[in-house]
Amino acid sequence: MIRQREEVCAHCQNYHMKKYPEHAAKGEGRCSGYDDGFAQLRNPFVRWDTPACALYTKALDMPPRVAWIEKQRAKEQQQSTSTEAQT
Repeated sequence: MIRQREEVCAHCQNYHMKKYPEHAAKGEGRCSGYDDGFAQLRNPFVRWDTPACALYTKALDMPPRVAWIEKQRAKEQQQSTSTEAQT
């Protein structure tokens, strides 16, 4: 069975973009899930559509996150379609 929606970093409570506008402009946010553990990330900034990791915790504010993700997917789909049409 194929899942309709795969969990990605942007669905996670540990994922933050608003605090980091310079990274958000590039489609990246900061993962804070590893901040307090023994294994910290070398680079905590990851793309919003990175597959969720073992520390994934479903965000409390899911509706706005899902809406934002759908907009991003539509935008990327439109960009890839227009790029293909130009070649």
